Amino acid sequence: AKLGVATKALSTNSADTGRLLNTAMQLLKRSADSADGGHLEGADEAVATERAVEVLAALITKSAVKDELSHGSGRCAGALERLVKVCKDGRGALAYGLAHIFASLSVTNKEVQERALAEKEMDITPEQLEELQRITKQKGDAEEDTDDPEKCSFRIRQMVAHDAVRALVRLADGASAKTSEQVALALRQLAVEPSVRGAMIQQGGYRLCLDLALSKEGSTEGSTEARSGACKRDATWCAAKVLISTDPKALTGSQCMGSIAPLVALCRDHRASSLAHFEALLALTNVASKEETCQARIASGGGLRALEYLQFSDHELVRRAATECMTNMLPHKSMVEHLRQPEKLKLWCALAQDYERDFPTARAAAGALAMACGIEDAELNKSLVDNSRACPVFVELLASPSPELAHRAAVGVGYLCDCPGAVQKLLDLGARGALTRLAKKKSPDWAQATQAASSSAEALRAAAGSLDASVDKQAPN
Repeated sequence: AKLGVATKALSTNSADTGRLLNTAMQLLKRSADSADGGHLEGADEAVATERAVEVLAALITKSAVKDELSHGSGRCAGALERLVKVCKDGRGALAYGLAHIFASLSVTNKEVQERALAEKEMDITPEQLEELQRITKQKGDAEEDTDDPEKCSFRIRQMVAHDAVRALVRLADGASAKTSEQVALALRQLAVEPSVRGAMIQQGGYRLCLDLALSKEGSTEGSTEARSGACKRDATWCAAKVLISTDPKALTGSQCMGSIAPLVALCRDHRASSLAHFEALLALTNVASKEETCQARIASGGGLRALEYLQFSDHELVRRAATECMTNMLPHKSMVEHLRQPEKLKLWCALAQDYERDFPTARAAAGALAMACGIEDAELNKSLVDNSRACPVFVELLASPSPELAHRAAVGVGYLCDCPGAVQKLLDLGARGALTRLAKKKSPDWAQATQAASSSAEALRAAAGSLDASVDKQAPN
């Protein structure tokens, strides 16, 4: 603690900072050499390692130190390899220091400041805080932070290339709650870089995240203390980031199914940020597309209720992702039961009509309605035709300026032609003329929509003919 306070008073380019970093790297080299068969005794090696990690953990908040460690040149040659090599397990204070170093390397100082300000609910930006510190002489002009997302991405790629993920997996073995928090945080920050997500799966990082996320708060299994909510939240968020850009068909059944319960829990977590909710929803959308068993697991874990709740989020992207995820749940019976309810259908019809304000959400909602029309379920069909505005919404969307919306509407109308109760309603709403006009569009962008419109127009004509014949039979002679 004293060292940490002292390093805060040191400027980045001071001689004392350089001497501390030199000393730390020398001690770390001696420890790594000893691990490779050097001449340090066991106790001496442990002390040297602890001192090196303590100094680096205190200096790691300085951007220049982060850059030196990641580039591995000069006095910091081989720094990442040595840090990875001394990661044995999660027991003791050494493990926490190492996890803290990896967590600090994988984030910019500006982002750390933003989180701290958000947690304290302070309405101030990092730039404003920095200016305030200069005015009050807490920070000199020479202390300007040069770190940025591009440098951070480079550090992340370097860390993963030097097996930092495997090192974090080892640090999680027998780790305390605080060490586990730092491990989960480091993994989540590493996953921000899309190019390393595949390597994170290969090095065991994804599997570790699921293990951390599924561990019970209060459980001491595999650790000296209980897993904290922050640890589980960061671990699940990391798994979500990995799943967003990973083809679920390339994962094993356990890797997909094991992620569902934590992801649903993250969607319910009111302490999680809107970004965490958004990425958890994207991951669930991807997983739900793999197979029906994944959809069943989402439904059985109360996932549909969590998704519906997030449809009313204050954040537009979260509402959109929740709607898209629920659309991917079709044709599972839980989603069918959801759409049977007229008050639920009312929301979906409203979302489909609101395409001028939020086109992607409207597209997802229109797709869900079209798919629902094609499901053989008498109660659902009755709700769509008699207890919702699905028919007028489809007719309206046939004339929309978007080929994607028009295509979905045409498909929906085609399915409704098999419902006798819908045919007369569609005719009264002018669906025949709307389909004819859509089918005449010549632009290649409208090819799918015009093809669907032609098929649906033919189906509507046939259904109308059948309806007329039925009426003639019932008419008195």
